[in-house]
Amino acid sequence: MAPLIDRNLYMDDFADSENEETKLTTIYGQLTAMINTIHLFMSKWATNSTKLQIEWQAEGLSTQTETQVLGVDWYTESDTFSLSSSAALKVLPQRPATKRHILQITSSLYDPLGLIS
Repeated sequence: MAPLIDRNLYMDDFADSENEETKLTTIYGQLTAMINTIHLFMSKWATNSTKLQIEWQAEGLSTQTETQVLGVDWYTESDTFSLSSSAALKVLPQRPATKRHILQITSSLYDPLGLIS
């Protein structure tokens, strides 16, 4: 696996940031080649690069303007992240306060902090 892909692959998500359009196309080519080799289908693609969006449309791929990256909402058109704790806190009084439940809520807030930092 290419070092760039290896460093930025998390479970079933690939997340990377790149300023140069040509490098984005190269990354996309590497990912596609790897995925085709192991016969997987990528269910969603998201980018804020208009050049890559045009290329994907030409290939018949749909792009998303709202998606999640590592559990954090990402709006590609404005290139902003959104972290909402209200959903986790609403569930808190509805379930018994077990260790597992408290860890679930804590991780829903703590994990995205690594991405933000």
